[in-house]
Amino acid sequence: MAEQEPKKEEASNNASDTDNTKKPFPNQKQCRYCDELIRPSAKVCRYCNRHQNRILNCIERITTLAALASIIMVVIAVSQLKMAHDERISAKEALNLANQAKNTALLAAQDANESFKKTEKLQRITELLVEGVAFYNNKNYKGSLAAFGKILSIEPENEFAMGLASVMSLLEAKRANDANEKSNMLNISYETLTKYCSMSKKNEDNSVYLMAAILAMMGNEQGCKDWLGKAVDANTLPSKNDVIKSGFFGNVQNKEWFNQLPWPKN
Repeated sequence: MAEQEPKKEEASNNASDTDNTKKPFPNQKQCRYCDELIRPSAKVCRYCNRHQNRILNCIERITTLAALASIIMVVIAVSQLKMAHDERISAKEALNLANQAKNTALLAAQDANESFKKTEKLQRITELLVEGVAFYNNKNYKGSLAAFGKILSIEPENEFAMGLASVMSLLEAKRANDANEKSNMLNISYETLTKYCSMSKKNEDNSVYLMAAILAMMGNEQGCKDWLGKAVDANTLPSKNDVIKSGFFGNVQNKEWFNQLPWPKN
């Protein structure tokens, strides 16, 4: 029992020491924030790292908050910069799409304009054809020739107008009283029909017989003979009576070769 008393005394002393740890000694003071004991001259608590001066501690906290706010602002700025970059790319893509749409619209407008012009041209050609045929029915060959000539000014490769213009000028040459006018009409007929034949390469239609008629009226006997031979080969030679009645072959109809042609029967 005697041995146990010192242990109790020692435990009592330890408990006393524990109670005294929270009480400041003359050379210590308690931290105003964490209550740990620090030296009286300590400006910063070694336990919680806070200034013992309220003002300095407040400044430190403000500085910390400011630093944190700066970091947040940087993050926000980077995010906004990325958004601006993405928006700029999106705007560029939108601009490209708008330009493509604009070009497509322009092409569509051009196509529509071309279609309108073609329709308008076709309508005008049709009107001139009707006009030319009406002049022909009234035996106004000059008027008919003028109408078909207008068609050729609109569409120079119009084969139908070429053939009709050649026929009209030949008919006008046949009834012309003035030699110069007759020659002029024959030249128009010959040039127009020559172009027609070279373009379409038609040697199996009435253009072969028509060329022979033009050459006969121009006094080109050999040319007339050659083209009548082509008409025979193409089986487009009219009957002899129809040829004579046409009045185009007066210069050659009494020639021996003319009468020896294999004329088809009426």
